[in-house]
Amino acid sequence: LQKLLSAIRGTIGENGIKLALLKSLKRAAYSAEPLGHYGLAKANYTHFTSPIRRYADLAVHRVLRKILSRRHEPTEPTEPTEPEVPDRTPKASEIRDFVRHISETERIAAEAEQETRRIKIYEYLENLVAEDADISFAATIQKLRPIGAFVEIDDLLIRGLIRKNDLPRYDEYFFDRLRNEFRSRTNAPPLRAGESIRVRLLHIDRERGFVDFAPV
Repeated sequence: LQKLLSAIRGTIGENGIKLALLKSLKRAAYSAEPLGHYGLAKANYTHFTSPIRRYADLAVHRVLRKILSRRHEPTEPTEPTEPEVPDRTPKASEIRDFVRHISETERIAAEAEQETRRIKIYEYLENLVAEDADISFAATIQKLRPIGAFVEIDDLLIRGLIRKNDLPRYDEYFFDRLRNEFRSRTNAPPLRAGESIRVRLLHIDRERGFVDFAPV
């Protein structure tokens, strides 16, 4: 995979191939078994201070503290000087349910974060167009389908669709499945994944989460 990523660096298809590669990978999840870390190529791995995984880190810290405290236990019993703190370290029998639960809740939190960001980006786009009806955005074609070209605005990372009917001289364009591009029956350049294009906003369907663009 590293050789592939190095080979496509700087090419027109880099963004599209990287996106396809990411989609082909399994989603990360916590495990009760020591499976290592695929992306880091580590056979032995555990997270420790990840800023977005507070509860998972807390569980790891509790386990490590318990292991370390056993090393320093006195040989003779002593009178407790402080009230005993309840042991909240997850037991081995609870780990499987524990990791499944935090994996699911992290996905829910991530989806909520993405949805919130999407709503605010929609508002921002609408405000920009309200101030300047002729405003356009630099975008990159992510993929092509018979329905049209899916693009992403470079600065805002918001995706939308240029429908075939909104292409210039759309009746002259046809979708070439073999080449995975929109080709023109005239001398107009084809539309390919990875190419840069300027677009303007046509319509936002908040309820369905669709954004329509048109090329400038």
